[in-house]
Amino acid sequence: MTSAAPVLEPQSAEIAVEQKPQVKKAFYLPELDGLRTVGFFYMFMAHSSIIPQPNGHFFLIDCYNVVVKWGVIGLDMFFVLSGYLITTLLLKERLKNGNISLPLYFKRRMLRIWPLFYLVIFVGAFVIPFVSTRHLNM
Repeated sequence: MTSAAPVLEPQSAEIAVEQKPQVKKAFYLPELDGLRTVGFFYMFMAHSSIIPQPNGHFFLIDCYNVVVKWGVIGLDMFFVLSGYLITTLLLKERLKNGNISLPLYFKRRMLRIWPLFYLVIFVGAFVIPFVSTRHLNM
């Protein structure tokens, strides 16, 4: 007969088990990346006013209305995606907590938007003028 190895059960008071803090996963839907890419492309084309030609050259577009329509479609896509994602986050918070905290929501939005906002302000106010003046003096 084979004998099973004895099972040792640790005493909870004697052995402190180190528990890892649970990391809160950000809400992310990779399925929407394709729509974001298309929306970005439409907005980029509307703001750049250039379209590629089959021979690889670029030229300023004469059909302004076509490009503006692309931009409007891209903007609409961003609004729909943003509305969907924000609504989904708020509904998840309501299901989890029983209510929606607007101050907490706005705090999360500020912490997400403001760093990039200040980076753009810094680059526009200090980096671009410095680079532009160095380039013009050459």
